[in-house]
Amino acid sequence: MSAKRNWLVGCGAGCLITILIVAVGGSLLWRTGKKVVAAFDEVGDSQHTLTQHYGGLRDYVPPADGRIDADRIEIFLAVQESLHEVAVELAGHAKVLRGLEGKKTIGPGSVISGVRSVMGLGRTVAAYMDARNTALLDRGMGFGEYSYLCTITYYADSDREFYPVFSVYESEEDETRPERLRGHFRAWLTNQRDAAATRGLDARWIKTMDDELSRLAASGLRIPWRDGLPAPTAESLAPFRVRLEEGYVELGAMLCIGADKDGEGFDFEIQ
Repeated sequence: MSAKRNWLVGCGAGCLITILIVAVGGSLLWRTGKKVVAAFDEVGDSQHTLTQHYGGLRDYVPPADGRIDADRIEIFLAVQESLHEVAVELAGHAKVLRGLEGKKTIGPGSVISGVRSVMGLGRTVAAYMDARNTALLDRGMGFGEYSYLCTITYYADSDREFYPVFSVYESEEDETRPERLRGHFRAWLTNQRDAAATRGLDARWIKTMDDELSRLAASGLRIPWRDGLPAPTAESLAPFRVRLEEGYVELGAMLCIGADKDGEGFDFEIQ
């Protein structure tokens, strides 16, 4: 199981390490780190259970005809609602750390704020992941379906910026991260296209998916249906749009689809 805990990145790897050494000392950081590692081990167990029940992230097959059942959207909304409080806390830590990046001088208030965010970041990420996995298991939704719904709900047919900051592997160059994320998108769309072909659905619909797959292949990083959702999918989401937007928290791809190639482990960074 992949579970690389790379939660101090960017500014945190420079100025904030110095802050931690000076302000809180290595002993406190070590004790906090041990607790965070233990929390991530528990998250790894629930992630493994999700994979056993529902398959890996790339195994998910979106509805062949593009229509998403209202019951599945309701489950997604319930999961988002259960995550809202911890997601807001996590986004706050990330915002503080990004705000310190590039500063040549840091005042006492910023030092205190930065220390709190560094100390709280790993704990809050683990809490978020644990709450997400628990909510998914309780409500009967796999991580692949959840990640797919996050993608098409919040980033497809949208002008929201999307960066591949969801993961880092020691053996992986920066430029290969978009390719791995794009692999998730291609897998979902290919699974959907093949399901539609097996059912003998309209050839025009299958060609629409083939065309979108071609656009994904030609791009360094492209969100599926970035230029507009297929009509059946858009119609499915339309009655829920207000509630879906209310459940959105600015976490980007960091955790929404932050899984490894098999969809079992987890790996992320803050940028």
